[in-house]
Amino acid sequence: QNKILFPKCKISELPKTGRCIIATEDILKDEVVVELPDRAVLMVEQSSIAELLAEEGLSKPAENEILEVQGLILAVMFERHLGENSDWAPYLRFLPDSVFHMPFRWSRRNARELLGTAAMDKLLGRVQHPADAPTQVAALWADVIHPFILSHPELNLPSCQEVGYPLYLWSTGVVSSYSFQLGDDRYQAMAPVWDLLNHVTGEVNIRLKHNEKKGVLQMISTRKIKKGEEVVNNYGELSDAELLRAYGFVEQRGKNFNNHLQIPMELIKRSLKRTEREEE
Repeated sequence: QNKILFPKCKISELPKTGRCIIATEDILKDEVVVELPDRAVLMVEQSSIAELLAEEGLSKPAENEILEVQGLILAVMFERHLGENSDWAPYLRFLPDSVFHMPFRWSRRNARELLGTAAMDKLLGRVQHPADAPTQVAALWADVIHPFILSHPELNLPSCQEVGYPLYLWSTGVVSSYSFQLGDDRYQAMAPVWDLLNHVTGEVNIRLKHNEKKGVLQMISTRKIKKGEEVVNNYGELSDAELLRAYGFVEQRGKNFNNHLQIPMELIKRSLKRTEREEE
């Protein structure tokens, strides 16, 4: 209905990257690979509860960037709750039913493997940036999402721990792993079909363009893409720790040249003080 176009590609699945977009014929450099109408983008400002989220300070510009992301999570919760009455019903059905592959949904036993890592620090909110989900999940449910639901019974969103919280967790997972920040103003948004483009460090073959005249978002090829080749996006210069936290995957060993070691500032300060005492 929204005429999302990707005429030389198809949705497929590959052993290394899973569900993906591959070329069904050769694509030339600078050719439009995917074209998505602006109106097809799921974002707070285009959701069914846009005005309400704006009134509650959960849309741009919010007091805190974290609140803008929570606004999109609430929008996704409501659109999912609407079922077939949502304009995004076909898209939401296409998203995975489970996000248990993401660390914030791991068991406590498995999550212990991440203690002391940047991924865990961001999940717990010890590191403020990036502000995107998932971070401080339980606290944000208690402080933002649950009070919003209780304040707006007319939305008929489930508020109980047994139904409402799992819906929040699912929405958090899909917003984290399928949304993008668009434009110079960094609007958090979910773009159907675009989010099927996987991230592989060093192999990106498309770039983003917003065609304001046509009112569409376009993915443009940066080189020739051969028939049968995967169309690859770039989620950013992200380490495996950040890819795992935000998207639930890591790259093949030795593949990600963005990996790095994060050293807490407090550790550096303690080391300097110890060195100073020893020199005295």
